[in-house]
Amino acid sequence: MWVGDRCVTNVEDAASGSARRSIYCPLYPLAEWIAFNWWALEAYVRPSALEPEAWSYSRLAGRHSNDSGWLRRQNMRAAGDGFLWPNLAIIPEGEVAHLAWFADAGFAPSGLLRFTQNGEALVERAPLMSTLSLVVESVLTRLAESGVSNTSLSEEWDAISQVDVDEREFCLAAARLGLDPYGIEDGLARMIELAAEHLDSRTLDEFLGSANPWLLEQSLEWVDSAGGALKTISSGTAQAFQALQSSVDPAAHGMGLPWERGWEQAHDVRSALGLRESDRLSINELIDFKRLTAPDLSFEGLGGRSDAGGGGLVLGREQFDRSARFAGARSLWHFLYEPTRERFLLTAAHTDYQRVERAFAAEILAPAEGLRDMLGATSYVYFDELERVADHFDVSTRVIRHQAENQLALDVIE
Repeated sequence: MWVGDRCVTNVEDAASGSARRSIYCPLYPLAEWIAFNWWALEAYVRPSALEPEAWSYSRLAGRHSNDSGWLRRQNMRAAGDGFLWPNLAIIPEGEVAHLAWFADAGFAPSGLLRFTQNGEALVERAPLMSTLSLVVESVLTRLAESGVSNTSLSEEWDAISQVDVDEREFCLAAARLGLDPYGIEDGLARMIELAAEHLDSRTLDEFLGSANPWLLEQSLEWVDSAGGALKTISSGTAQAFQALQSSVDPAAHGMGLPWERGWEQAHDVRSALGLRESDRLSINELIDFKRLTAPDLSFEGLGGRSDAGGGGLVLGREQFDRSARFAGARSLWHFLYEPTRERFLLTAAHTDYQRVERAFAAEILAPAEGLRDMLGATSYVYFDELERVADHFDVSTRVIRHQAENQLALDVIE
């Protein structure tokens, strides 16, 4: 198995001590795993909020085994059936999928192989799903040529292949909630359908990608109430907000890695605002805030335009001022670079465009070059220095640390 030019199936053979790039095993267990987890592999974005280390199958053997059942759906090692498959996680993140694979620390008891490579990659989701589909189709073709029919794989794949458009959307919606689309009780199914009727497709994806399935009705009511609050929000920032919108090109930097796009877009906006690298952004001069506690705290906020023409954000939970500033900066990205959207949700998920929005927020609030000037560091920085810079930009120390490590490549010394 290859991801780009990197081989996932590099293994060491215990008996010979040699290394090779392939494993020898029947494909049927893998094809069955793909088919039975198809909808989750395409739509279950929630693990994107976790660090990739949490996607390793070894997590199931530890203290987290009770809360990581989703790993069996997202990690290829669960294909099992007596074979050691790669510890490869497949996490959809919007139009891309995040792949992460993990080396084995050693040989398992009586094990003959161990995988030796670690790696991560972002790939386009549609071609990935086509490749997984090809694996299933190839196995089914071989079975048919051998006179084998009516397998659990063929039955599952027939059910997937024959869904119409509405059924497909329902299956994806259920998968975003972390549920089996073929085993949902009628009441919950009706709530999913109701959400689809009330929310546009992008907002629906955001909603289902974070919502507690058992609080769907209350959460939909909150979205409706927060939407009403947005319309009447203060117009104090409308003039500055509209002036900034007119000076920014929504199509700028539309390609490239998500975080790089966010950084470049933030540079454009700071330039349009006339800010130097060391200047603090006054987000309250551009975005108006309200608070309306959501029943499901996975919803950080609902953003949208007010009747007066300004940008508003209804925070769904109590937040420290610095966290609210970061949420406001995230919402600013939506207003400037998705100007046709009437409303949007801020959640804990990390889909492709949410990665852009977070990178934008970090860079517009605390520019990397401003940090470089203030820290004066070449390879490392003490944590106390991060706190000083965080106070200057009025952001959390976590934001400064993220910028220092990811943009300036600094080691942080506690």
